[in-house]
Amino acid sequence: MKTKILIILTIIFFIFSSHTLVNALGDSENPDNLKAVWITRLVEFVEWPDEGIGKPSKPFIIGVFGESPVYFHLVENVEFYNNKNNKNIQLIRITKTTSPELKNCHILFISNCSKTQFNNILDEIAGLPILTIGDTPRYEEKGVMINIFPAPRGTLGFNVNMVSAEKCRIQLTSKILMRAKNIIKK
Repeated sequence: MKTKILIILTIIFFIFSSHTLVNALGDSENPDNLKAVWITRLVEFVEWPDEGIGKPSKPFIIGVFGESPVYFHLVENVEFYNNKNNKNIQLIRITKTTSPELKNCHILFISNCSKTQFNNILDEIAGLPILTIGDTPRYEEKGVMINIFPAPRGTLGFNVNMVSAEKCRIQLTSKILMRAKNIIKK
């Protein structure tokens, strides 16, 4: 009974805190803003291996590959989140699949890109503790750990690839897994 209550309270907390952050930043109807809010919030619900985070004095890095409107919303969200929570999250834009910056990310958002670019990115960061997030249909089937998609009533849903996460030693907390629409486990 206590476990069920704890799970329900956790879900309510996640929904309320995401809703509050979206309202504080405005534009809760814009799907790119919602994606940016989710990406920023994931910092709290993912566990990286010690070597994935680096030293406490180093920033936590969110990378965005390519030209995506999500980047501009992330700029605002990261600033808001850093000020509110006294965090050191930095945002970088990555334009080349061979960029050394790819390997410095803790979270890498990969929007729609060519099949060659996509495969090159995943090859470049294979085995590294980098949480990959996409917003393109079936990206989770191709190796992205969390793939965001539009859901009913102007919200977002997501699918999870646990196989990819485990290969990179990234643990997705139960708060994420409980909300996933589909989870790839094998």
